[in-house]
Parts: sequence; C-alpha cells; structure tokens
Amino acid sequence: YHVKYGTATSISGTRVNVTYRGTVLSKDEAGDMLGTAHQSLVYFPEEDKCFMAYHRFYTPIGIYTSGLGYHRETCINEVTFDASTGYMNRITPTMIGVSYTPQQSGATPTPTPTPTPTPTPVATPTPTLPPTPPPATTAPEDPDPTATPAPENPDDPTPTAAPGSPDTPGDATPAPGSDTTPAPGGDSKATPTPPAGGTNVTPAPDGSGTDSTTAAGLKVSGKKKITLKLSGKKKRVVTLKAKLTGITGTVKWKITKGKAVIKLNRKKGKKVKVYARKAGKATLQISCGKYKVKKKFVVK
Repeated sequence: YHVKYGTATSISGTRVNVTYRGTVLSKDEAGDMLGTAHQSLVYFPEEDKCFMAYHRFYTPIGIYTSGLGYHRETCINEVTFDASTGYMNRITPTMIGVSYTPQQSGATPTPTPTPTPTPTPVATPTPTLPPTPPPATTAPEDPDPTATPAPENPDDPTPTAAPGSPDTPGDATPAPGSDTTPAPGGDSKATPTPPAGGTNVTPAPDGSGTDSTTAAGLKVSGKKKITLKLSGKKKRVVTLKAKLTGITGTVKWKITKGKAVIKLNRKKGKKVKVYARKAGKATLQISCGKYKVKKKFVVK
C-alpha cells in the first residue's frame, strides 16, 4: 500500500504519455506507520511550498481486533524536490505533522510607523516659604500629680504602664478568640492555627515526587515508573486515574517526551488510558493548576 508518481509533458488529450519516476510514499513498519496512501497535494506558489496529506492505520495496531482498515488517522508532510533533477524526493511518513502559515497572495506588509518623541516636561520650581514659628505653649498652672512621667528614652516606643493596670506584664489576659496561651512565669507563647481545609502543600517546581502527597493537591494512580510491553494486549495499555484533594479544576495530560513511544486516548479528564506504540522511553505530565505529577514510561 504505497504511492507512486510519474511525469508527463501534458495532461490533456486522449492519450497521455507518463514517465514513471518511482515511489514517493510507502509504509514504515519500524515507525508503526502502515497503510500510507489516499493522498492529496497542496501547493503554495507564493513561497514555493508543497505538502502531501494522507492517511495511515490507527496505532497501536493491536487496539482493534477487527476492521483494521476502517480505523485511520490523517498525516501530513512537506514534499521536497531534488535540486539537480527537479523530481520529488521520497517522503518519510511521520506522526509529527507540519507547522506552516501561508502568506496572503498580493498582501503588502504594513510599514511600522515611527513613534513621535514625547517632550519631557520641565518642572516648575516651588518657591520656598519662610518657616512659621511654633505657637507658644503655656504650662498648666495646676499639673496633675498622678500623671505618668515620659520615658527617658524618646526612641523607645514601649509605654510605661501604671502599677496594677491591665498592661502590666505577667497579668496579660488574652482577648476572646485569641490563640495566645499564657505560659508559667508570664511569658505568652502563640499556638499556631492550622489553615482551613488541611495542610496546603506547594508542589516542587519540577512537579516530581507528589504521588504520595495526602494533603491538598493532585495524586495519580500507578507507579512513578511504568513498564509496558508490545507483546500481549493487556500489557500494551494501562489505565491511570487522577484524584484531587482540596482543589478543583481540569486535569490535563501531556506527553512531554517520547510522543512516538506512547499514545493517550484523551488529553483531559480524571481517567486516561496510555497505549504502547513502539519501544523506547517517554514522560507523561499530569497537571491541575499549579499542581503537577510526572510518570516515566518504558516500552519494551
């Protein structure tokens, strides 16, 4: 199941002479790329770019036991040409795809306007006024003999309390609702109050090592390192479940390494199946807000 192509000097008329140029696309069993055909070509003359879209069988092949030819996925690769002959180079089928934004035909780039410099305002000096003398203070004729004298050190903000007053050290009474418990000898020790909803644990910056967290956060079933095998249907797939404790939000699953090694049946939700595709190593990151968990996979 493959794609061959040829060239002709003209495609009109009752008889067209085509010169065979070889195979341009075929399966890659090592890359798990089977059934590569039913192609279409798109050409962008503005940038002289050409792409081929085609289908392949759904992988891993062992997921479906019947109707294998009806389960397909779409792929796309760029078509390149030999500089000396001008003929198509053979395409290596991949699951990566392409990232390309074609330019609009005849579009003229809009020039970037030159910003007009803003003049810097000159500050107007403020006239200096002569200082106003302080008003004369008249001492009271009959001072209160019970007044507490000011402390000798004016920089000491601690006021001097009168004997027997409620502010006297050692007689402190905690206010209602306070967590302060008086200790023997008059020294007060603060008793910390745990936050509502349990201990708030902030995950490590790299998101690792959070599987055993029992406080608020994200926990994912399964071992930190999971081994899958290509032989045997049950050993090729594993089901992982995410559990949220004390938090809410959408659980996201992302393959950060080895996208050709494993495959997910979905990218969001609390339950995801992971399938083995080819031998190798892969890393899966599960996140919910700032909480992250990483799983390592080895496919044999």
